[in-house]
Amino acid sequence: MNNKTSDTKLAHPKISIDGIYIKDLEFASIKDIHEPIEIEAKFEVENKFSEDKNKLTHILTLKLFDKHQSPPFKLKISVIGFFSKENKEGRSLEEFSKYNAPTILFPYLRQYATMVTRNSQHDTFYIPPINIFQLIDDDKS
Repeated sequence: MNNKTSDTKLAHPKISIDGIYIKDLEFASIKDIHEPIEIEAKFEVENKFSEDKNKLTHILTLKLFDKHQSPPFKLKISVIGFFSKENKEGRSLEEFSKYNAPTILFPYLRQYATMVTRNSQHDTFYIPPINIFQLIDDDKS
């Protein structure tokens, strides 16, 4: 019996990350508040597919205090990711866009939110680790 793994080809449909960038960044400092305030955060997702469904543009947006009556600041950050798939085998990019794409982009969104608020007059805003799968499933119900 020969157990050579180097001769074995794995049938693995490859999804490539073609780029991740900041698409939109808006920050407005409204008033100086130093007491605790409940954070109002909203996430939005947008997907665009090529006609052949082999390319995906995924946009993940975070809005802080978007609808708040008296916010200390407003922040909107959109991160855009470009993904492509080499073949039609395996999972589709549509399936990938539901959980995997936002999971890949989320750390970038966290980093930018922290960076912007750290460099403002307000307390630094840290997005805690979030179970993206649970967040998406909760949003569907």
